[in-house]
Amino acid sequence: MSNNCFSQLKSNIDSTLISRIDSLKLEDQKWRNLLTDFENGVNINNLSKEFISENISKTDSLNYFELEKIIQKNGYPTISRFGSTSSHNFWLMVQHQDNHIAFQEKVLLLMKEALLKNEVSGKDYAYLTDRVLVNKGEKQMYGTQMTLNKEQTSYEPKSLFDPEKVNERRMSVGLGPIELYIQTMNNRYFGTLKK
Repeated sequence: MSNNCFSQLKSNIDSTLISRIDSLKLEDQKWRNLLTDFENGVNINNLSKEFISENISKTDSLNYFELEKIIQKNGYPTISRFGSTSSHNFWLMVQHQDNHIAFQEKVLLLMKEALLKNEVSGKDYAYLTDRVLVNKGEKQMYGTQMTLNKEQTSYEPKSLFDPEKVNERRMSVGLGPIELYIQTMNNRYFGTLKK
């Protein structure tokens, strides 16, 4: 990339808004990481699961209003305007807005347009696509939304459209095989599995 192109790219990025998005994401992840630690048996200074869950809900509610304002004023935070990290951070918080499915759908449409211009991550788009479908009671496309199996010994994808072709669809957006994703989920959330 030439210096002139880099300067132009840099001038299109709103550093104040980037800082805001990134700080909101830190709060979002703080509580979710504590919940994962709690479920995996890590001592977290006598915090209860209920307290952590309440703070996740509060954070998601507060973030919703911030995310909505950002969308209304700026559209979707694309990679060229906000950088790949902040664009991803914004998506992550939208992913957690399960109480606002219409908002998730609106953002998904904006992401779909941006994806055609390589302005958002294909992986992020796939995750939000599945999240919206699952939230609407429909079959997911990419197998990103998981649940424990009946025996609670492993994670498995929630209901899938055309399961035989899931790895093809995953590969088309840059995701690895579903089998590897299941293994990753089992490793990350080992404390929720029955031994």
